[in-house]
Amino acid sequence: MKREEFTQSRFILTEGFEDCAFATAFVLFRNPRFPPMDIDSVDNVGESRGKEGFEDAIVAASDKRGFPAIDDVVLLTDNDEKPQDSFENVRAQIEQANKQLERKWAVPDRPGERADGNPSVSIWMWPESGTPGCMETLLWRVICAKYAALSDCIERASVCMEATKANKWPIQKIDKAKVRAFLALYNKRSPLVRFDVLWREHPTIFPIDRKEFNAFATFLRR
Repeated sequence: MKREEFTQSRFILTEGFEDCAFATAFVLFRNPRFPPMDIDSVDNVGESRGKEGFEDAIVAASDKRGFPAIDDVVLLTDNDEKPQDSFENVRAQIEQANKQLERKWAVPDRPGERADGNPSVSIWMWPESGTPGCMETLLWRVICAKYAALSDCIERASVCMEATKANKWPIQKIDKAKVRAFLALYNKRSPLVRFDVLWREHPTIFPIDRKEFNAFATFLRR
């Protein structure tokens, strides 16, 4: 469903629905002291999807009801294979969007740092600044630490990826595949666990209070 209005003064805009599901659960369950935030993905705000959709979503968001009350925005996106290139891509989209807006969004110089503007903006790159990968890269770390037997099984199965050349995929695609394989093996009653219900219906699979998520929690509190 397309977002039609904003009701809070803080807004998290994510690259995709997986990041949106995680951020929503994180803000709700990690720390009750987090201030209320509107959270949505680029494809629910604008017409474009994925990382290349930030420019369109920024322009579209600025026209929604309630946006004048937004003071702070967080953009959530993946580092993919080249973290600096991914970061510069998002920065460039903010700058392009600003050419179409009267209210100029801030353009951060570094990931994880807040730039003052109208609104202020910060960009969080998964799994963290400077590390190739995506949100699922962080989830895979949890799997390896919490579910060693299953993670070893999936790693051994990954050997067959050589036959299909999938071992040549970018790291973000490989980690996404591993996480989905884990979910299918772990949740035998319902192998097709959707991310939009993952933390609501299966909150103990990836507990929000895991230390792997501490850096993100510190960032949001700042």
